[in-house]
Amino acid sequence: MYINYVEQTQVLINKTIIGIAYNKPIDKSQFGGYVMIKNSVEEFINTTDVKNELSVMAVVICNNRILSTNEIIYGKETISLPKGHKEDNESIIETAIRECFEETNIVISEKHLIKELTPYCYEFLTPSNKLIRKTIIPFLFEVDNEGNPIPKEARMISVQWMKIEDFLENCSYESVKKIVQNALL
Repeated sequence: MYINYVEQTQVLINKTIIGIAYNKPIDKSQFGGYVMIKNSVEEFINTTDVKNELSVMAVVICNNRILSTNEIIYGKETISLPKGHKEDNESIIETAIRECFEETNIVISEKHLIKELTPYCYEFLTPSNKLIRKTIIPFLFEVDNEGNPIPKEARMISVQWMKIEDFLENCSYESVKKIVQNALL
């Protein structure tokens, strides 16, 4: 079971869109006829017990290709970009550099940094019904050598350089697609 806030008035539970009325009238047809009031959702999910997480993403470009990851997340195969949690003793740029190497075997450094991109947030429910609010801070890097991408973590199926157009077509997350599109404008 998972939850993904698509909009403030939509929630995805067990792959069924459910509207949250917030004590306001709502068009039931917009949500497939399933409407719950906010209190019912809060009984299902303890919204006061939210775990806030900070992750950093490396958007790495080389020769008009993007470094991508193919991994299993909560049992689902996904295509995305290298990212991970910030450690207490490191800066967010250091996190992006470390996570890129830990996940892909590709070495980047601050000299490859082009710019910080617009952060974004999302919420989801873990299989154990824990609500997670995750903030992702992406950074754009450009390297001149593709190196030797190798999946280095157990959940990784593969890592590869993809044509940017192919990545945008196959990426599992709309928010990541938008980050890449905006980064390359």
